[in-house]
Amino acid sequence: MTEPRRDQAIAMTVVIPSHNKPRDLVRCVQALVAMEFSFGVYEIVVVDDGSREPVEPLLDAVRSGPVPITCVRLEGRGPAGARNAGIRCSRGAVVALCDDDAVPQAGYLDQIYLPFTTDDDVVGVEGAVIPVGGEEFGLLGMSPRNEKGGVYLTCNIAFRREALIRVGGLDENFPFPAFEDCDLAFAIGPLGRIVWAPRAAVHHPRRRWSLGRAIREIQFNEPLVLFARRYGYMGWRDRPTRVPWARVYWSAVVALPLGRTRTGLKGLFGPRPVQALEYLTISMLQSMAASILVIRPIVRGYRKTREREVDGLLTGAAGNGG
Repeated sequence: MTEPRRDQAIAMTVVIPSHNKPRDLVRCVQALVAMEFSFGVYEIVVVDDGSREPVEPLLDAVRSGPVPITCVRLEGRGPAGARNAGIRCSRGAVVALCDDDAVPQAGYLDQIYLPFTTDDDVVGVEGAVIPVGGEEFGLLGMSPRNEKGGVYLTCNIAFRREALIRVGGLDENFPFPAFEDCDLAFAIGPLGRIVWAPRAAVHHPRRRWSLGRAIREIQFNEPLVLFARRYGYMGWRDRPTRVPWARVYWSAVVALPLGRTRTGLKGLFGPRPVQALEYLTISMLQSMAASILVIRPIVRGYRKTREREVDGLLTGAAGNGG
């Protein structure tokens, strides 16, 4: 592998946390190293967050080119902690965040970086997230989606590294892959503009929704409570709340399952009625379980400090800071 010269600044770092998705990770890295980057040198930092089998040996096959690839091994820190570890190792003036199962599309590197070169007021660039595959799952096919911006998904977003350092990176009080991305965007927002770059696209596979997944989703209400207490919104500004615990309970037990129930009922008259019936059943069981199980996440969310922790998360991060 050809390393950049010591005096050659790295323009961008792509941070990819990974947990037990080895094939997806290799596909993601292969897509990146095959791309042209018009703005100098970029690097990839993979954070292996407690995978059953270490992923670093899998990267040897894609280390033959000029793109520096670093792998960091953690023991299950969670998505916020894993991304912070990647940011600490980053040397680029811009840090792009991507998921291991996302597939960057042609031109991604240039398009996610370009807005930083045209306006000094830009501190973040949000790219498109397009669900792909899983059509056979019908309504049970789930994937993150961002087609218009304002969602701030960490599977496709980039920030100036100095802005990440100023706000302390991602808040590790958010232990699950939920609302830590919105929290980061809200914290960085006062430093400048986060702009939308639809041509900086990644494809994200649909996964099959199941009852087990639906029950696990209930614990995501813990970071939602913390976010709502901190900013006064249920994730986004069009969902204000003054009583987070009541709004979160209502959302988990009534509003979200009710919306899914309506979708399922419509699906009964579609091409996959059996899957629509399963979707309906899972939605109703999730509502019943949430009426009891959501109480604990709400309490945990209230026990956490309301203020955002800034100092220490990214202490010692190396980089050129350009």
